[in-house]
Amino acid sequence: MKVTPEILAAIDNAIDHYGNITQFAKHLGIAHSTILFWKNGKTGNISGQLWINKLRHELKPFMHGNPYDRPRYMLREESAPYAVEQPAKVNKAPLATFSQIADFDPTIESPFTYATNLGGKSVLFARDVKPGYFALELDETAKCGDFPAGSVLLVASGEYAQNGDTVVAKLRDTNKIVIRHYSREDNQVKLSSVNGNGKTYEWDAKENSSYIVWMYPVIEINLDLASYRWVGDRLIAK
Repeated sequence: MKVTPEILAAIDNAIDHYGNITQFAKHLGIAHSTILFWKNGKTGNISGQLWINKLRHELKPFMHGNPYDRPRYMLREESAPYAVEQPAKVNKAPLATFSQIADFDPTIESPFTYATNLGGKSVLFARDVKPGYFALELDETAKCGDFPAGSVLLVASGEYAQNGDTVVAKLRDTNKIVIRHYSREDNQVKLSSVNGNGKTYEWDAKENSSYIVWMYPVIEINLDLASYRWVGDRLIAK
């Protein structure tokens, strides 16, 4: 398989997703120098077995369309030109529960891969689900207080939180997972309760960069009231 500009762009997107070349190479099970040679042009082709068995599948979410698949065409009318069928938008994300995400280790794999490997269901959301996003269900172990159990969050793993975002984060000293309102001024970071009743966490990001294990923005909250019913302050599956 020839290393095309589209494939190089997908490789760059995958490297950004996994953090660096070393982590992406480790995920693929290949030497990081192999990726470097593709990027700097020293190697202009990818072996067929490597492409088919590993790289094709891993790069697919990071490519605009599938350049290695033959485009599909549909005839609009007898004399009309052919139109390329647009790929369907992805609105589902693999699901992990609050208790399951407690065992996630960002040094080993991405949260998307972790949630996918759990083998559970995928959850439908209103907005487009970008590569790397995952769904997080607040089960009975979630003591966040801001959202009821049964809520499902769309988490933008691989993206950085901006001022005003709602985030889910794991604290290093207690291993506690919290859902909070994120704000930052210079190096001072604050995670405050969404409803104002919970604990606020505050630290200097420069002096204490390891305060959190991981943190990702939450961009959608799904309350499936057709499948759940209210019992007290939480949603229970019907």
